[in-house]
Amino acid sequence: MYGDLCRVRKGICMRSERIRNSRQTEKRLLRDMEVFFSPQFLRLVQRIGKEITDKHDAQIRFYSDATDHRAGYFEGRYIYINTMNMLTQSFPTLDLRSKSLIGVEGHECGHQNYSSIYLRRKYIDGIANGILYPAWPIPETEQETQFLQSMKEGFQKKDAVLLGLYLQTAGRLHGYLEDAFIEEQMCRRFPGSIRQGILQNRKRNMEQISSLKSQIVQEKSKLKIMLLLLVQYMFTHKVNVWDGEVTEYMELLRNCIPVLSKAIADMGESTRYLATNQILLKLWPLFLEEAEGMERKIKSAGENKENVLKQTFDEWKEDLPQYSEEPSCREIHMERKEASDVLWNGGELKHTVSEEIQSVQMEGESATKEQESLTEEKTEPLLSELQQETVKTIDIGRELQNICLELKREAREKRYEEWMRERLKEILENTEFTPVNQEIKKHIFRKEIISQAAYQKYRNLKPQIKHIQTKMKQDLLPVLKRKKTYILREQHMGKGLDMAHLWNPEKRIFKTKIPSRNMDTAIGFLLDQSGSIDNKRWETSVLTSLCVVEFAQILGIPICVNGHCTGTEQTGRRQEEIVCLHSYLEFEEKKEGKYRILDMETSGANRDGAALLYMAEKMAKRTEKMKILIFFCDGLPNAQGYGGKVAREDLQNVQKRLKQKQITLLVAAIGTDQEDIRKIYGNACINAEDLERLPQQIVKKLLDYMG
Repeated sequence: MYGDLCRVRKGICMRSERIRNSRQTEKRLLRDMEVFFSPQFLRLVQRIGKEITDKHDAQIRFYSDATDHRAGYFEGRYIYINTMNMLTQSFPTLDLRSKSLIGVEGHECGHQNYSSIYLRRKYIDGIANGILYPAWPIPETEQETQFLQSMKEGFQKKDAVLLGLYLQTAGRLHGYLEDAFIEEQMCRRFPGSIRQGILQNRKRNMEQISSLKSQIVQEKSKLKIMLLLLVQYMFTHKVNVWDGEVTEYMELLRNCIPVLSKAIADMGESTRYLATNQILLKLWPLFLEEAEGMERKIKSAGENKENVLKQTFDEWKEDLPQYSEEPSCREIHMERKEASDVLWNGGELKHTVSEEIQSVQMEGESATKEQESLTEEKTEPLLSELQQETVKTIDIGRELQNICLELKREAREKRYEEWMRERLKEILENTEFTPVNQEIKKHIFRKEIISQAAYQKYRNLKPQIKHIQTKMKQDLLPVLKRKKTYILREQHMGKGLDMAHLWNPEKRIFKTKIPSRNMDTAIGFLLDQSGSIDNKRWETSVLTSLCVVEFAQILGIPICVNGHCTGTEQTGRRQEEIVCLHSYLEFEEKKEGKYRILDMETSGANRDGAALLYMAEKMAKRTEKMKILIFFCDGLPNAQGYGGKVAREDLQNVQKRLKQKQITLLVAAIGTDQEDIRKIYGNACINAEDLERLPQQIVKKLLDYMG
């Protein structure tokens, strides 16, 4: 019984652990998606890509596919990075995973800098057609001479099994050599996070290679075991071997090491192709053994050659690291060319041509080679000098920290915007509208993100704003002089003490003084943004509101800026008019919120009464003694069923409600119907005939009320 209870508890604990790990994984993936697909991280990666590619305008594209074994790949000028690749996700922290992605980017940008997709395709296609590009390997011993003769015979016969095996092996080996070469170059040139990310990924890749012991115990392919040894040495300069069991492999490895070392360091375009051919010549007996085994399998199982080759190479994929892959030419925009440092003698396997034509070709190629050699001798010292100067350090850790801080700030702002929307919606629901506006639907609109165009518009208006502010100071200084700090008697708190009556024996309290900080005033600004607002009036209304906002911010006065117009909403088969209330700047919002005003767009008509009552409800909640509502309009109210006498009577009723709420209304009417507008609003109107002087007039009017 006790044992059963323990097993039940153990099962519950294991399930709880699995659930907890699953939640942690989901949380980590969500965190990665938030960071790696954020505009800030994408901009960082694009900037790094442009910095570390020499002449290619690197275009980085992200995708997320946990089932794709590739960490990244490139197609001409496009680089694709898989953010959810297994290699990157194997690291435990966000910092390490970000460095892993930067390492992937550095690796693929290295291919853009140093690799030629066209030459690679030429090499692969040549083998498939029985041609070895760019040249046959040079035998170093009598035995290798025999291997070379056997290799040429196999290519001439175009044996499907042998060529398929050679193609698979040569493609992988050349890919590994090219990877090792470009990583060495990128690590040398960019010793910061690019180097860290590349080496970090390289170490993890090598950790995932199957041990040599397990390969031998399972009697795996000798050719594949040799490839594993070569890859390990290529990237780590060591192999996981032990005494007495790998003698034949170690002898081959020692023969290959000089070729590997030269291939990884040499800048020549054909070096890795020549090295691949040279190494495979040394491994030719293993090729023949592997090919014979495949032939026996084909005969005994009765399968076709394509299936046997596919099964064999699928087994290879399980043990060989998925480090490199045949690049795609789908989006290639590179010129067709030959390797500049070698002549292609694979032509001997093509159709026979006359000796005269061959002689002419060889003479031309020889002259070209000599000229290129002279050119290389002249440019090589300069090239190496320039490369030494391009060493750059990129600190992804610091950049990632800034990105995370930026994302946290954006998350806070998003929560603030959600809270603000709920608050504005609540104010709208609590607003008591006049009967003519009661049944009309009303919606609140507020942009979360201020556009870059708004910032640019502000920069364009900045000279005018500064000019108006200079004139404002002339009216502002006298008022500030009248607003001298004064002493309030019998107060319990404050910043200054009434030294003359510091102690009162009767009331036993200190005397303090409280300076006026914001003139005990709140300002609301309502903009008419109906379709009748032309470009000149739009600029005037925006400029005026910005001047009033900056005037209020200088004095520490709370200010709110809203706009209004009408729109339509589809209800069944008919369209209904709605009142659109736009929130640009709210009370107590950060100063940067003023830029949202410049995103104002005009459309529809104007139902002024509804917008004024909504603003009145918002301002009535303020505790300041003086509440001033500035209404900026371009003419008489005009909406569906709202105009003429109906609108005039409604607005007069609205004015009464504003007075009851102790809200002072100022109307800047810039329309042509000045007399009719004045009949509605009376003394609340401000003379707006001169649009250029309007901002200064409004500020002067404010100072008169506050003085």
